[in-house]
Amino acid sequence: MGSALAMGLLVTFTALLIGTIPALVYGPLAYALLFYYGRANVLSTIAIGALPAVVLLLAEPLSSELDGLAIWVLAYGVPVSFATHLVVRFGRI
Repeated sequence: MGSALAMGLLVTFTALLIGTIPALVYGPLAYALLFYYGRANVLSTIAIGALPAVVLLLAEPLSSELDGLAIWVLAYGVPVSFATHLVVRFGRI
C-alpha cells in the first residue's frame, strides 16, 4: 500500500506542476475573451483544453516522451475546461 500511495502522490504532484501555468494563465484568459465576445460554447472550451496537448504534439513530433505527456495534458485539460464552462454557464456543477 505504501508504494501505491507514493506513486499516486508522484502522479498528482507532477500533474499539478505541469498544469499550473495553463490553468492559471492561459485558460482563464482565453475563456474570458471567448465569453466576452459571446463565443464561449462547448466546442470552444474543449479547444482551449486541448490546445496545450496539440502544441506538445507539434513541438516534437518524433519524440515519444512528449506524446505521453500530451495525452496526460489532454486527459486533464479538456475536463477542466469543460467543467469551467459548465460552472460559468449554469452557476453550479
